[in-house]
Amino acid sequence: MPETIEAAENVLVQVTTANEIFNTRVNIADVAPGVFTMDDDGKGDVDGRCGLVNQDGTIAYSTPPCDVSADGEKRILVLQGTGWRFATGIKAIFDNVELIPTYAGPEPGLPGVDRIEIPLDEEVAGREKDIVLKVSYDGATFDSQTGATIAFNEISEDDLKQSRDSKPPRAPAQKSASATRQPPATPLKR
Repeated sequence: MPETIEAAENVLVQVTTANEIFNTRVNIADVAPGVFTMDDDGKGDVDGRCGLVNQDGTIAYSTPPCDVSADGEKRILVLQGTGWRFATGIKAIFDNVELIPTYAGPEPGLPGVDRIEIPLDEEVAGREKDIVLKVSYDGATFDSQTGATIAFNEISEDDLKQSRDSKPPRAPAQKSASATRQPPATPLKR
């Protein structure tokens, strides 16, 4: 929806094609998170990209399953969807692991599409599970759909040991942390 459309119930939406006009009524909400999936039905593999952040700040993208960060690397999961740009306290839940994004907001150049960037580490390695976005708005919590899945590659024992030996222990996630809202380094193209 365009940003100028306010939240309301029973809003008339009219779609015009070359041959016909289609009218329907919908409810518009300020927050209703949904993650795009490969089949565009909200179920199955997410329409996500795995990113390796290079030292110059550019991102090299690949398709899932995603590798997780090893020593000296910064890897991210980039998801697109809609319904979270006005939310706070955004986090992703993957197999009971709470992942705090480094960016959650509008996708540059794609009106109405939101983007989330989630750092990846060994906590998610070797698993394929549902990923759910949890967001807060006006004192309430909202979840994205269930059934949207993502897979992460295994990390070798040597890589895991080297990664753990080279960085300080991770601080526990804070339940009320908000995403840092910074523009992404490189827009994701659909």
